[in-house]
Amino acid sequence: MRGKPPSQHLQMLSPEMRLVTACSRWPATPERDAAVRAAAIAVDWALFDKLIARHRVLGLAYAALSSAGVALPETLARSLMTRVGQIAGQNRVLAMESARLQFMLDAAGIPSLLVKGAPLAQLVYGSQALKHAKDIDLLVRPADLAAALALVRADGYQLWLPARELSERQLGDVMRHSRDIALVDRKRRVQLELHWGLTDNPRMLPGLNATAASQTVMLGPDGPSVRTLGPDDLFAYLCVHGAAHGWIRLKWLADVAALAGQGAQGEIDRLYRAAAANGVGECAAQALLLAGMLLELPLPPALAEELRASRRVRKLVAVALDIMAGPGAEREIAHRRFGQARLIRARFLLSRDWRDLGVNIIAHMTALDDVLAIPLPSRLHLLYPVLRVPLWIGRRVGAVGRGRKEEGVQ
Repeated sequence: MRGKPPSQHLQMLSPEMRLVTACSRWPATPERDAAVRAAAIAVDWALFDKLIARHRVLGLAYAALSSAGVALPETLARSLMTRVGQIAGQNRVLAMESARLQFMLDAAGIPSLLVKGAPLAQLVYGSQALKHAKDIDLLVRPADLAAALALVRADGYQLWLPARELSERQLGDVMRHSRDIALVDRKRRVQLELHWGLTDNPRMLPGLNATAASQTVMLGPDGPSVRTLGPDDLFAYLCVHGAAHGWIRLKWLADVAALAGQGAQGEIDRLYRAAAANGVGECAAQALLLAGMLLELPLPPALAEELRASRRVRKLVAVALDIMAGPGAEREIAHRRFGQARLIRARFLLSRDWRDLGVNIIAHMTALDDVLAIPLPSRLHLLYPVLRVPLWIGRRVGAVGRGRKEEGVQ
């Protein structure tokens, strides 16, 4: 079967990025395989390898290329097979550890939900082998954070970010200005992000917490069952997460497309309406249009026309396309020209009004390093955004001074 000509948006991509997007379509169909074969002609395989690694879609790419019967250069084929095997092995470790942690919190009477990760992989791909995961995201109620933190630390996890130790006051300050902390278990080789919130803006997904509507997912035929966000909240959160990070990874969009594409076209419309009712309609509109352009998600025509009618949504889509698939897309955004500025623009474009803009400015201009280094009374916390620039300059000057001192000692 010959693949149909690539859409106008796909034609604007590099040949290598077109192949990456074709490989990231799900589910596997004869049409998807034909698109992969058509896109695999005359590509720079070294550049393709960099792109799938940067976008973290190695599992999807390897499965799609194998299904389509594409002959890879021998070195790349061996390397991909090795890395995909390693990812699948780590995913199994993370899946079992996710279940163990949730069971442990259940036993302590602490409600929790797993976010993304193993349950999402099982829901959208039916396997732990395809989705590239790097950590476990576990959501608890703010009131339960201290107890949950003490429990996982007693179990072997160590604080990692924003600091190796946190006093009770510092933990309270971090909770005020952030929504998660990172821990590591070096023995198990697992990174855990313990969340008490999922968005920086309380007007987005209000009421979404560890006791929200959930769904139970079995992690494989003989695996344990875990709880994750309910269908509507899961779709909405994935859209918000991708938008807030400028859609720098295609894997996030692949997850959204695979999840939304499981039902009839009417289900896509329903998911969008539910997201809009939850305050994140533009995030969902951006995600759906991107998925239609890059991953051939079949959007209901009336819905697609409605979404494209918004000038703001069109701008959000254009900014995300540049970040995700524009020139230099094989490099991390921090290493691309004006990369940080692009991310800031993508985030601030999500502001629907002055209230959202204020929340975004405060969140962006408040550094946890400053909050921890210079504790201020609660009523003075609004000074942190004002202090950020002089404190940053002070840290840079101090680092330069320490470097010169060390050079003099050598």
